[in-house]
Amino acid sequence: MNRFLSKDFLSGLMFIGFGLIALYFGQKLALGTPVRMGPGYVPRMLSLTLIGLGALVSIVALVSGRD
Repeated sequence: MNRFLSKDFLSGLMFIGFGLIALYFGQKLALGTPVRMGPGYVPRMLSLTLIGLGALVSIVALVSGRD
């Protein structure tokens, strides 16, 4: 099976896509600081975490090469 069509790789790309969409729609919200969080702090950190985990899942799927 092609590595780029595996379920893990495609789900990683889906996570990255959802994270990028969340970053796009939350870009107008004020970020604030870790001490005084603005309305955009938690959505931005969650979307960056989602992008990071999606990248990790995709890379592991490419390296392992099996389902």
